[in-house]
Amino acid sequence: GPAAEELFDPVPEQDLFEALNETLTLWNSPPDWAGDERNVVLTLSRIWYSAVTGRIAPKDVAADWAMERLPAQYQPVI
Repeated sequence: GPAAEELFDPVPEQDLFEALNETLTLWNSPPDWAGDERNVVLTLSRIWYSAVTGRIAPKDVAADWAMERLPAQYQPVI
């Protein structure tokens, strides 16, 4: 089928940042992410990627991008 860009208008930047922020509010305490740590870490990588670049990427791309920017001591988390 056609690319998403052909079917949908671009998401306004403010809407993107609001959605990213709303997602962050889902994880306020350990019970919020317990059992889903891997998905949360990868989603946080995507949020960071999107906040910096204004683009959306799959989890593997965002994780690679984050690995290049994280201090070595935090890289094993990803």
